[in-house]
Amino acid sequence: MDLNDIRAAFTSVYTASPENPPFEMIGFDACLMATYDTANTLQGLARYMTASEEIEPGNGWEYAGWVGALADNPAMGGAALGQIICDSYMNGCRVYGTEDAATLSVIDLAKLPSLQSAYESFGIEALRQATDSPQGFFSAFSREAKQAENYGGNTRNQGYANMVDLGDFAKETAALLPNTSPNLVQAVGDAVIYQVRGNYRDKGCGLSGFYSYDGAADSFARYAAQDAAPLPIKCLYHYLIYGQMPSEAGALLSGGTATGPSLSPAAPSGTAPGIFSVAALEDCPVDIDGEGNSFVRLTQKQMDMLSSIHCQLVYIDAEDDVILYLGSDADVDADWEKGLFKDNFRGVWPMLDGHPVYVEITSEGDGYNIYAVPIKLNGVECNLQIIYTYKDEKYHILGARKGLDSHGMADRNLIRLKSGDKVTTIHYGMTISGDDEDFTPVEVDTFTIGKSPVFAEETLGNGKYGYMFEFVTPTDDSALSKIVEFTVTDGEIVTSVEDG
Repeated sequence: MDLNDIRAAFTSVYTASPENPPFEMIGFDACLMATYDTANTLQGLARYMTASEEIEPGNGWEYAGWVGALADNPAMGGAALGQIICDSYMNGCRVYGTEDAATLSVIDLAKLPSLQSAYESFGIEALRQATDSPQGFFSAFSREAKQAENYGGNTRNQGYANMVDLGDFAKETAALLPNTSPNLVQAVGDAVIYQVRGNYRDKGCGLSGFYSYDGAADSFARYAAQDAAPLPIKCLYHYLIYGQMPSEAGALLSGGTATGPSLSPAAPSGTAPGIFSVAALEDCPVDIDGEGNSFVRLTQKQMDMLSSIHCQLVYIDAEDDVILYLGSDADVDADWEKGLFKDNFRGVWPMLDGHPVYVEITSEGDGYNIYAVPIKLNGVECNLQIIYTYKDEKYHILGARKGLDSHGMADRNLIRLKSGDKVTTIHYGMTISGDDEDFTPVEVDTFTIGKSPVFAEETLGNGKYGYMFEFVTPTDDSALSKIVEFTVTDGEIVTSVEDG
């Protein structure tokens, strides 16, 4: 069921009434439901909503705790019951060891009108700035979205839930959208009356919203079809993805209102050019500075096309005729003011119990980064969830979880690694001499997890490694620089780049 279906199901039986809603509280013991759009769907149907921003672990709500409390005091209100559900849920997560990334919050639906006004104003200010400078605005907007806390994975390997914490996103965009971001932070804080969150979801404010991390037309179309989604936000992402300002935006930008939440049909498939193209950065030349660091230098116009710059690393084995893709990271020495981006290659790479793994960065935060590592765990394909914290400069293993399915549904079962588990590392490879166009999955190492599994950077073996700067647009298209070759011999690193 989508949100329109949920609204239709309720209103086919109950009459919505903001003054006297039929339900005291509606809760979702499900993943990724603490969104503005879900809350807006329930306007007039309940006084409070309890739901999770993040994927819920398999243990779910602790029913014995909150049902027992309700039995003891059947007259308690939805706010009090929501708080008990949150606290008992987090206690249950601690018992199962799944609390680190758990979230649950209670929303006062009476605050939705004020939140709606603040969120729509935020969207209109963003639209106005995008109209003046679409490339520069969306590239900066996207960088802030990637810094904000987000939920459900949002990587090419895991799939995209396209959910960002609204309060944290508003805080990140305070300098970019100074007129409306503070009001949105305040409105979210007023609506979220209680929340619990794990150590690695500590920036969350309790309510998320759509952000097009994948830049895909199909996921946007599903969002745009929801009646509860605000029209200015729909118009904003329509402009981002298709490069065309929808007609409804004109009335919004002139200070008027567009009728209803609907949006005119998107451009026909394949006809919208968009506003971002990184084709000119493909095979961008790389230089070496006096200290032996490889670097690229970009113009402001080029940077206005980008939301982030990552690095990609491959292992090159000419003798075995193979290139093995080790993954991507945000470990780039980036100076966006000067347009200077340097490698930070130190001859090390993340490893699980000493075995090199493929890593893909999921979230870039101020205090920690989140990574996904594809593996087979006891024969089942899943993604190992890894946190790197800047405070202790260490990696922490949360557990393993299957990726999003074809319908965008998340797997709730976060599996803790335990002694005796069989792990197979999955990389992506291609031959050097062949005509391969894409990397294909390759099972590399199979080993047994020890008593205390360790995920840490360790020294790479001798050999040749290829490093590329990856230039990523706000619509998740990317281009790669020319390759930098690092030859590692007993800890010594020799750097070379292609001419031109």
